[in-house]
Amino acid sequence: MDRAITSHDYQDMKSRVDKDIVLTKEKLTELQQEKSPFKVYLQKEVPMLENLLEYYRKVNGTTKKKILGCIFAEKLVLDKGKVTDPVFTEPVQLILRLSNSLKSTTGNVKSVLEIEKDLSKPLSYAPLLFKSVSKS
Repeated sequence: MDRAITSHDYQDMKSRVDKDIVLTKEKLTELQQEKSPFKVYLQKEVPMLENLLEYYRKVNGTTKKKILGCIFAEKLVLDKGKVTDPVFTEPVQLILRLSNSLKSTTGNVKSVLEIEKDLSKPLSYAPLLFKSVSKS
């Protein structure tokens, strides 16, 4: 073979590639318009998390128990009105680790590897999310 292609072969290949590009762009547009569960979560659930304490104070006892069950892995033990060693669920532990990691940057930019390293460490400090929780 002389590694040369005819103009006819070129046009055939070009038309196939152009067709593939159009199909790929259509698929991309379709995927961008599709609502994934993650997008729905970000759009609807994250704003609720931002106002969780306010929401918690307004709901009934059953819902309060469900919220606490999503945050704490075990029942809370009170000693002199304070919670002793709360055990958080994995998602909450991850959020707290990430929050602590980002807080410790103090103006410095952390690399993804540094943040991943911080996330793999055991949770050493876990501020109580509800300092004044009303009983239901």
